[in-house]
Amino acid sequence: MNSNVDVLQELKKKNKEIYLNKLIVDVDSNSEILEITINNMINLFTEEMINKLSEIYNKNIDDKNRKVIINFQEKINNKLINLIHDRAFNLKNAVNIENNLNYKQNLDDETNVLIEKITKYYKEKVGKVIDDLSKELDSFSKDRIVDYFHILYYERLINKLKEILLNTNLILFNNYQVSLEKYDNMNKKALSNV
Repeated sequence: MNSNVDVLQELKKKNKEIYLNKLIVDVDSNSEILEITINNMINLFTEEMINKLSEIYNKNIDDKNRKVIINFQEKINNKLINLIHDRAFNLKNAVNIENNLNYKQNLDDETNVLIEKITKYYKEKVGKVIDDLSKELDSFSKDRIVDYFHILYYERLINKLKEILLNTNLILFNNYQVSLEKYDNMNKKALSNV
């Protein structure tokens, strides 16, 4: 009897390794897609912001001001990519093939943490950028820059980020549920053969 139990435990262990590895690969693939999507999104927002600044300045913005925006874009992009890597690391460490609720909770928690951190980082960085851009403009024009940054960049960035993360979380969780079902079926099959 003991040998049968040992065989079953060994099979369960192998099954667990197979599906844990699959879930870890899913998280990595998910992160790569997130990086590409976010990079494209921030590039688009940056171009729109440069166009709006040209409108406010009533001329094409010079290289100095363009560089201010590009530097800001790169900082936001790099911060987001680092946070996505942190999220992937935490999700992979927390993944558990046998605990459905925990996996869902981990996805939600990591999403909330990422949004909070990028919000805080954005608010820390945006003030200096706006000041640098508006030194030669009147207060009305400065207010317009503030509005555009808030609406075009910040609100759209956070809302789009939430939407992307919720969609990718859904894919991860659906993959998890499929893996869980297959894992259970493999164990049942193993049990019937022992």
